[in-house]
Amino acid sequence: MSCSFSMGIDPEYVDLNLTTGADFTCTGELDQDFPAGSTLSLVFTTESPTSWAATITGPEAVWQVDKAAADTVPDGTGVRLVYVNGSTDQVWAAGKVRRHG
Repeated sequence: MSCSFSMGIDPEYVDLNLTTGADFTCTGELDQDFPAGSTLSLVFTTESPTSWAATITGPEAVWQVDKAAADTVPDGTGVRLVYVNGSTDQVWAAGKVRRHG
């Protein structure tokens, strides 16, 4: 007999497209303001884990990462979009880096 079920939040799958030699910029927007104290970060699963935090203003989360930092993330690296507010930590999306150029 087998049983299958899912528990917790099921994150969306994403490809994070990075172009070699180019800055990474991205804006995400909610249908309402982010709660005060919220953070939204792209967290990379590398030997030396790193993350890029968005600047949050009202309903917008904006990433602006210089090419010098963006170019250090290899193709195929795992990435998660992590939302944190107080004691709430949620993975909203997970996937892989796809490098172009």
